[in-house]
Amino acid sequence: VTISEDSYESEDKIFMKLEDEFKFISLNTKFTEEEISDWHVGFARDCPDGKLDKKKVAKVYEEILPDGDPHFFVDQIFRVLDGDNNGYIDFMEFMLAVDMSYSGTPEQKLKWAFRIFDKDHSGSIDLREMTKIMGCLLELEGIGRDKAKEKAVQIFSFLDVNGDGNIDQNEFLNGCLRDEDMVDILSHSGKKVTLRKVYYFTE
Repeated sequence: VTISEDSYESEDKIFMKLEDEFKFISLNTKFTEEEISDWHVGFARDCPDGKLDKKKVAKVYEEILPDGDPHFFVDQIFRVLDGDNNGYIDFMEFMLAVDMSYSGTPEQKLKWAFRIFDKDHSGSIDLREMTKIMGCLLELEGIGRDKAKEKAVQIFSFLDVNGDGNIDQNEFLNGCLRDEDMVDILSHSGKKVTLRKVYYFTE
């Protein structure tokens, strides 16, 4: 079997690209290059084409929430994590998200959560956005659908300090930081769903 020079050049380009990604991740997260390499082994095993798509993530949420429809919530996650908006999460985007989950401060995690809730990018969250997404989160916590919606409305009222029907980022951060349970729910997106469970499907 003869291997062409083009094949070697292609492999070299892939290796150089991966090396550059590792360096970028190392500089922009708290992970060491050895830890990044370990994460990449798992990511490559489950996503051999280097693409974590919505179907794979939705499948995991469907296992956790068999009676629910996770696709709306997964769409919101991808809207925030898929930085280049190409329809999938690559390894670099994945590692930045993992770092935020593991190493981010409560305020950083809540800012990330705010972006998920602010579906229309208006800079504020209305009641419909809150009940839709918070309902999904609370269901992941094991709360029934009707109770989850009721709880979401209560949370909205608690956060909407000035009562104008919208929650801006400051109201969101200040309100959530006053309540440990809120920080826990919003920054972890469900206690029962770890990043390793969502992304490493063989666990």
